[in-house]
Amino acid sequence: MEKADTILESIKRKVAHLIEQNKRYKDEVVQLERERERFIKEKIEQEEKITFLEQRIKVLEAAKGITEISGGSKAARRRVSKILREIDSCIALMK
Repeated sequence: MEKADTILESIKRKVAHLIEQNKRYKDEVVQLERERERFIKEKIEQEEKITFLEQRIKVLEAAKGITEISGGSKAARRRVSKILREIDSCIALMK
């Protein structure tokens, strides 16, 4: 009978250990899920920032190209104004 009691106590200790280990793993999973969500949000923010900066680069390159092609800032302004008028007329046609 004593051997059965020893085996039963051993099983109880192992079960208690497994329960505690399971609790720790569940806590770790919750923490990792929070961290994952934080990284996903950070990734989205970085992608948006990259998109914004790429658009900004395109605008700056276009402005630089217009200035270089037209030979000065006055001519570049006139060219930009002309392009904006063309865009406005295209938008009006789409309506």
